[in-house]
Amino acid sequence: MATWTNIANQSLEPGSPARSVDAFALRDNPIAIAEGAAGAPRIQTNAIQNSAVNAAKIANSAVDAAKLKTNTTSISMSVPGDATRTINLGPYAFLPNLGASNTFSFSAVFAGDGGGDADSPRIRVLNSDNQQRTFTIQWRRVIA
Repeated sequence: MATWTNIANQSLEPGSPARSVDAFALRDNPIAIAEGAAGAPRIQTNAIQNSAVNAAKIANSAVDAAKLKTNTTSISMSVPGDATRTINLGPYAFLPNLGASNTFSFSAVFAGDGGGDADSPRIRVLNSDNQQRTFTIQWRRVIA
């Protein structure tokens, strides 16, 4: 790792001979900036070209759950007896949780697509009871 060296303005006066220590600093300082050396200026967000950081440049496990912006959302609805309701959860949904306002027999399927859109998972709820029942689905999702 390169070391950051402060170069005094007096060391770079016009007409003065260049000192080798200053020439080494001029060579090594850009490397020290890129490597994040102690004392070196930090690269700012505006210096990074748009789309320069892509999936290939992100190391395994570099983005963990704590770094994702998420929220919880829900929907409540009724399903008639012996009927099915399908709820599109929207893109990037996970951890669906279905709760019924009163106990009834149901099955829920977390499907990998939402009617042709692979980024929009859905839940299909089948009420196998003979009465209309109300339920709530709550889920987490990654947001922008």
